[in-house]
Amino acid sequence: MVEGETVVARLSYRGTHLGALFGVAPTGVAVTYPGVAIFRCHRGMIADGWVIADTAALMRQVGIQAAWPGR
Repeated sequence: MVEGETVVARLSYRGTHLGALFGVAPTGVAVTYPGVAIFRCHRGMIADGWVIADTAALMRQVGIQAAWPGR
């Protein structure tokens, strides 16, 4: 999606948990989780960028229980 100088892209990350992640040993589990990238362009070049991933979804897939406040 493009609006003026802003470009937004929906992302889908895919991979296999083959290395330590958040202190958890590799599980070999295939993972897929969503994200979004937002870029501000100026004169045809990326001037700023932000990439956000649903790491809670990733953590659930490799068996990590997130420590949410109040739980």
